[in-house]
Amino acid sequence: MPVPAAVFFQHAHKHAKLEDARLSAQLRLWGWIRFGAFVLAVLFATGVMGVPNPYRWELALLSVVGFGASVLMYRRREVARNRARAQATLAAAQLESISGNHDQWESGEAFMDPGHAFAADLDVFGPHSVFRMLNRTFLDEGRRLLAARLTQWQTDPKEISQTPCQTETNKTPCSLVYRQLGK
Repeated sequence: MPVPAAVFFQHAHKHAKLEDARLSAQLRLWGWIRFGAFVLAVLFATGVMGVPNPYRWELALLSVVGFGASVLMYRRREVARNRARAQATLAAAQLESISGNHDQWESGEAFMDPGHAFAADLDVFGPHSVFRMLNRTFLDEGRRLLAARLTQWQTDPKEISQTPCQTETNKTPCSLVYRQLGK
């Protein structure tokens, strides 16, 4: 049984918010671990901890390695949290679009060409345009490519039937390519 789009995006929004909260808690934890590893490295290197001299530098080096690993883990969690926030924003915007409000998407007015043969007649760009209805891109490159696809005038039926991102070897849906890769 197919799931209605609104229910799907409500679930996606809720899931992304929960993922954001989980990753934010992990970020706080990794921040404290990073701080502790840094303090231990400084204390071992300066000799304040009272560790015998032959082991002091080994422990300081181990603390520096721990600090580096904690920085790496913190950065990975930060990237994942930012991705979850972007997914929550996208799901909320999709819910608005389902209700008929497309104001959160770019109108494409920057791509308007007054000399184009049919763009003004068909309302390709502008406040209530086809571009705004189709645009779900995150990157400027994806927006430019979508604008180029909407303004190209194809006359060859073979070219019209072939999608720009699906070929004989690549079966990736175009929506994923536009949204994730900016193509």
